[in-house]
Amino acid sequence: MSTPRKTVTFAANAILRNVDDTQVIDLFAANGTLLLGHCHPAVVKALIEQSEKVWNTARLDTDTRVLATRLVEEMIPARFKVSGFYSTGMEAAEFALRAVRVLTGRKDFVGFAKSMHGKSIATAFLAWDSVYGHAIPGVTRLPFPTKDVAADVLAAIEPVLARGTTAAVFLEALQGSGGGATVDAGFCRDLTALCRTHGTLLVLDEILTGFHRTGPLFFYERFPLEPDIILAGKCMGSGFPVSAVLMRRNLEVTPGMLPYSTYAENALAAAAVVGTLQEMARLPVREMAQAIEAQISRHLAASAPAAFQVTLFGALCIIDCGNGTLAERIADACYDHGVLISQAGPILRLLPPVTIEAAVLEQALTVLDGAIGACLA
Repeated sequence: MSTPRKTVTFAANAILRNVDDTQVIDLFAANGTLLLGHCHPAVVKALIEQSEKVWNTARLDTDTRVLATRLVEEMIPARFKVSGFYSTGMEAAEFALRAVRVLTGRKDFVGFAKSMHGKSIATAFLAWDSVYGHAIPGVTRLPFPTKDVAADVLAAIEPVLARGTTAAVFLEALQGSGGGATVDAGFCRDLTALCRTHGTLLVLDEILTGFHRTGPLFFYERFPLEPDIILAGKCMGSGFPVSAVLMRRNLEVTPGMLPYSTYAENALAAAAVVGTLQEMARLPVREMAQAIEAQISRHLAASAPAAFQVTLFGALCIIDCGNGTLAERIADACYDHGVLISQAGPILRLLPPVTIEAAVLEQALTVLDGAIGACLA
């Protein structure tokens, strides 16, 4: 980005305060992790109280971890359980790669292009070629199954699964970092059936979209999908490094999967989950996300040209400008006028907290409207 971003010294809800005492409305929310905004009082309280008790006990359990597990399992479908807390979405995906190999006795994987499961060599290779030239045998990467190519992708995946060597298919139902593409509903139905027929596990990556970012608890609820494993993170910890692997209850974690790590299941992360989920249970989070969707939709209907491809679900908006230079200019113009949005190549992303005041969001969206108009003039 050509406009330098300033150093932040303080943040509250959707407002960032910079070292020069200027303020910015944050519509990026730390890669979408801050569904309840910066430094939410309930989460701060939980972290402070935990910091005075115990932080990390390695493999020894804590009452806070037990409570975090219970709160997650009260929210998710009853057929799933928490099979472990980890520090990042990538770490959760790495564990899932190990787990499905042990569970099935198979070594191969299927992924879809332009997805985002992490930046390690293994998780990245599920979705794109390594810039370092690494290749991983046994990984089949197919085009993402949008409606226009779903039949071709289904025809390509069926013989791969029929070989009986594929441990799991990894799928993002919405490509949060890949331009906002959404999976075809018919493909979801057929993929679920194929996985059942051939003994392949289905792993749904909800790291970005889970825990009400798009309105419902999980984005995949919109589709006829029956996952065996769900990867969750970001919103469940209000910006604190934490993720979770959710498995069907009949799937067991065993030592051969190499579960846990130095910071996995630490008490501070568990406290962040507890504070976040207790507050989510108190608030009408789904309705708050839907109200944000409606507000963003009204603005973009008037300001975004037809050439822009807009994906909008709840408090997640992805705008494909079709041109990286144009997208950068729009993001810079927004920041110059006190609004932070995400930009990568031709893609702009708005990931505001659901707790943002309507008037503050209106102010930010008015800035975005003006930036789009000025950069297209």
